[in-house]
Amino acid sequence: MRDRTPGPWEAKKGPIYLENKYYITSEDGFIVAATGFQSEENAINAHLIAAAPDMLEVLQGLHKALARMIDKHDPDSIEAEWLQHSHEAILKAQGK
Repeated sequence: MRDRTPGPWEAKKGPIYLENKYYITSEDGFIVAATGFQSEENAINAHLIAAAPDMLEVLQGLHKALARMIDKHDPDSIEAEWLQHSHEAILKAQGK
């Protein structure tokens, strides 16, 4: 699997000739994704997609911190369950 397009990503309305969509672009202007016609829902979706690289990085950091905390304390705690959920979300984001 190839690496993803590096962040940060930005959500913005399309150029004049494509004004009916929102585009998610990388720093160098590469179009990472596009939404459907401009609507409030699609604007929210575009911003959520644009935040994905940042959210993945934060989730990976929190996952490591939580794993260290659980190792030192109770492996059967509710935190252990969240550790598993975070691991699954990271794998999903990585296409695994």
